[in-house]
Amino acid sequence: MKYQGRKKCKTTNNLIICDNKHHILAISDCIDGNHNDSFQLEENIEILIDTIQKAEINLKDTHLNADAGFDTQAFIKYIQEKHQMIANIPKNKRNSRKIEQAYRYLSDYIYSFRKKI
Repeated sequence: MKYQGRKKCKTTNNLIICDNKHHILAISDCIDGNHNDSFQLEENIEILIDTIQKAEINLKDTHLNADAGFDTQAFIKYIQEKHQMIANIPKNKRNSRKIEQAYRYLSDYIYSFRKKI
């Protein structure tokens, strides 16, 4: 575990993919808490998606809910183009200073189920 000054403690994070009935389908190894949410994101999500696909679960056209910390153009493109999943991620307010992004899908209803585990 690594120290992140703003959190005042040593932390670790995990990425979790679950179904709409809140069953965990895949969970990442522990990620040191001194990194931001998008640290090695594509690599970590790829491992989770591979695990799910080995169980013969089809993720095509499913929603991937994530908080605004995952709002990066590279990650959204990766999810949508490589895995044909629907990125359901709200815009990160910290990105608002950049050029306004084109319209992006966000279902508030589906997003409301994000914190169920």
